[in-house]
Amino acid sequence: MIDNKVIAEKTGLQKVAKRAVFVADKAGNVVHVEAKRDPSQLPNFAKVKRAIGA
Repeated sequence: MIDNKVIAEKTGLQKVAKRAVFVADKAGNVVHVEAKRDPSQLPNFAKVKRAIGA
């Protein structure tokens, strides 16, 4: 397991929340969720695009 302190020291992103993306459809149903423990890691944008139908 990775310690949050190690991630903060390694990335320089201290006191930053985790990075997350949520996609909801027009009815308000969540159709995609992705959370990254390391805030320097970006979400998978291809999956986000598929979820929104782009």
